[in-house]
Amino acid sequence: MPKLLLTLAAFLLIGGAVIQLRHEQVELRNRMANLHRDMQRGQSELWRQQLDIATYTSPSTLRNLVPQKQRETKPLDAASVNAARE
Repeated sequence: MPKLLLTLAAFLLIGGAVIQLRHEQVELRNRMANLHRDMQRGQSELWRQQLDIATYTSPSTLRNLVPQKQRETKPLDAASVNAARE
């Protein structure tokens, strides 16, 4: 009889430990899913911002925004290119 009670107690302890571990696993999966959703939202926001930048800086948009007189450019000489790099 004592062996049976000891075995039953051991099974109960092991069962409780397994239930606790499964509960932790479910909680961690939930946290992981939330973090993944947050990362996807952030990535989506970055893609939207990249699209906005590409739209606002496209050649056709810039051509329409910059007046004709400001578009007249002159070739750069080597001294001004080197000065701009510094």
